[in-house]
Amino acid sequence: MRRAFPVAFAALLAALGLAGAWLLFTTFRTYDDEGYVLFSLATFSREGGLYTHVYSQYGPFFFLVADLAHRLLGFEFTNTAGRVITLFHWLGAALLCGHLVWRHTRSAAWSLFALAATFGHLWQMTSEPMHPGGFIVFIVALAAWAGAEFISRDSPRGLALVGGLAGAALVLTKVNVGALFIAGAGAWLLVHSAGPRASRIGPWLAALGVVTLPWALMRSLLTEPWVIRFSLIVGASGLAVILAARDARRPLLTAGGWRWCIGSGLAFLAVVVVGASLRGTGPHELLEGVLLAPLRHPGVYSFAINWRVGAPAFALVSLALCVFTLMGDLRRPPRFVTALATARLAIAAIAATSWLGWLPLNPLALVMSYGLACTWLFVLPLATSEESHRAARLRAWLAFLAVTQSLHAYPVGGSQIGWGTFLWAPLLAAAAAEATAVLRERVARFAGPLAIAAAAGIAVALLRVGATQWRDSETLALPGAAELHLEPVLATELRVLTVNAAAHCDLLFSLPGMFSFNLWTGLPTPTAANVTHWFNLLGPAQQSEIIAQLDAHPRAGVMVERDVLSSISRAGIPVRGPLRDYLYAHFEAAFAAGSHEFWVRRGRAVAPLGTVRFLYRSTNGTRERVRIEVVTTAAAQRIAQIEWVEDGRLRTSFTPANTRAEFEPLHIDGAAAAPPAPGWNTPLPPIARLVLYTDDPAALAPPQRGALFRLRDAAGALIADTILRD
Repeated sequence: MRRAFPVAFAALLAALGLAGAWLLFTTFRTYDDEGYVLFSLATFSREGGLYTHVYSQYGPFFFLVADLAHRLLGFEFTNTAGRVITLFHWLGAALLCGHLVWRHTRSAAWSLFALAATFGHLWQMTSEPMHPGGFIVFIVALAAWAGAEFISRDSPRGLALVGGLAGAALVLTKVNVGALFIAGAGAWLLVHSAGPRASRIGPWLAALGVVTLPWALMRSLLTEPWVIRFSLIVGASGLAVILAARDARRPLLTAGGWRWCIGSGLAFLAVVVVGASLRGTGPHELLEGVLLAPLRHPGVYSFAINWRVGAPAFALVSLALCVFTLMGDLRRPPRFVTALATARLAIAAIAATSWLGWLPLNPLALVMSYGLACTWLFVLPLATSEESHRAARLRAWLAFLAVTQSLHAYPVGGSQIGWGTFLWAPLLAAAAAEATAVLRERVARFAGPLAIAAAAGIAVALLRVGATQWRDSETLALPGAAELHLEPVLATELRVLTVNAAAHCDLLFSLPGMFSFNLWTGLPTPTAANVTHWFNLLGPAQQSEIIAQLDAHPRAGVMVERDVLSSISRAGIPVRGPLRDYLYAHFEAAFAAGSHEFWVRRGRAVAPLGTVRFLYRSTNGTRERVRIEVVTTAAAQRIAQIEWVEDGRLRTSFTPANTRAEFEPLHIDGAAAAPPAPGWNTPLPPIARLVLYTDDPAALAPPQRGALFRLRDAAGALIADTILRD
């Protein structure tokens, strides 16, 4: 297998890359975090002034790296570019984790398992293209890989250097994640500190830090039950890892190593501060943007983790078992080693079934609710040799990072769960590889092949989902997003909204912030203070500036996402403030399509381009007739047929045989520009209202939300897609 390993590794990586590309390019979340990040990056690259001019919740290092890459590689900040960069981070993190396991276990099977499991665990990358979370994952994976290299060489200074540089980079990307990395790396360094006093008190300081870290970090929401559970689980899991890590600890890090760690971090900080200042951000703004503003974030927006049944009790019982094990002589007999190795493989089997989708418990929930508490089982050495102890120290490095990084899911337990726990996958693989070696005669015949089968199964499952989404999608065909293939209803909805914004607006805002529309239309936002939850995150002065700009633009428009607003309300997050009140007082919906509404200034009339409505039904003799209005911009085209599609199926077709049609030329405000004319097979004006009268029985039942109406010419070629409006 070792000879074939490079080929197998490359083939698996290629399969995962294809699956990732399919998944990324067929997914668009209407809450549009990606639009916010992309538009902010583009504005910063063009104008500078992070925190002074460009609003962001994230640190300057992310912006400086993205700007440098943009200038060196020549790409623009588009939805397509964001997905390519995200795929690089996603594959890169999985590659580093897979290679880490190979480099330090020489187990081909478990290296392939680590590669696929890490990639599968990070599936939520598809929902957050270009989000700093992907960048953070790559930095953490790179730091974990580099740290493991230095641990294997017994090079504490190298590890200290990694800790300092990666910690500073993460602090300057997202301060809480950086603090968590520093806590995890610092705990490992404290446990392995050299010197009589340091080696004695180091583990105690590490234990104190790991236990108090979650309570200190989450102090502002400690009245919430889910936060109390979070603190108990992470504290108990971290303490168990420290106890297990002491078994193979070795005094490695001297005071000089600590100076390397702190010095490298401060040097990195100085470089980034200089870079930010050259782009218009001073020290005061950096302090506010990097540290003070994020500290206020939990009180503004939080999203609870769905802890599974018995998770806190499981963590406390696991800690008690760890203490009992380390206090007694249970590690001595071979039967204990066999039991521990078997337990690792059993956990790997359970996790594999979850990554394969065979369990009702998804991998993120499994790791958060139960996996963290089992982490100490992966740290204990299964032999007394120095080689085994070195491997245990390496696994402890991953374990410390995995446990502390899990707090990334506070205060928002969404995609952050996957970003914060992905190192659990290579840690499990490394521990399972050691277990397989110990139980070689008993399990080698099936453990390795099953690990390979699980890796292949994860890749096949992702490929199947990606291929299905690609097959059932259509091209979005919008600027900077032409390569996206989305579900037809969503694609049509986004195109219709974009066409209307471009035609009717000279300034575009959104509720909540959805800035992909600005990228697609080229329309500016009122100011550079752009963020998704602006109603919670922007202060009164910033909201007043936006109001002033909206007031100065009579043709300003607002895009509203009703479903996202409903989910925000259900989460108990208030949508309020002077800007929200201004929008509701001065704007109204021109039309709604799908989950979106397009708002214009009150009293302003606009033609709802690309939309359809069922206007009325009336009785004509003994037959019921339906009047349907289609507003289209299919200039100079001749319409011969209109297909009514719902849920991907053709409901009926309107043709001259069953439907009378006439069109009315329109002005951009929707007013008639000329008398009606026959509608079928007649060249249409630039904007037209096509009115259909039919007694087709299939048209009597009302259409469903998201119904599509496809205009075709006599040859059957698609002229335009239109969508039902409310």
